[in-house]
Amino acid sequence: MQDKSSTPAKQDRDKIRYQYDEHYFLTDPDEFIQEFRAREPEWQLLERPISLEEFESLPFVRSIFFHYGLEFTEPTQSVLSADSKGGAEVKINVPDYLGDDIIFHYQVACQFFNYDRV
Repeated sequence: MQDKSSTPAKQDRDKIRYQYDEHYFLTDPDEFIQEFRAREPEWQLLERPISLEEFESLPFVRSIFFHYGLEFTEPTQSVLSADSKGGAEVKINVPDYLGDDIIFHYQVACQFFNYDRV
């Protein structure tokens, strides 16, 4: 099983907190694949198993994303290209009952390319 999350640093390993998360019991394969990928295609339990490259290009979301019924409005990749003004957009459907009560945290890393040198 390949996990998208990183291994905790050595000093943090002693502080690991175990918590039951019902999301991982009988999870829909389309949700489970967002975090974990079985190496053997038949164990992915998907209609169309995905390759390692496809798995690595999926956006990284945790179980809480599905717990609140969030979903991407269109297929989304983990790496986004910005437009000429530096903007990029990710659209997420949020259930009406959450209204304005949900707060998003995200992490952005930038890598600049000099296309003139190609």
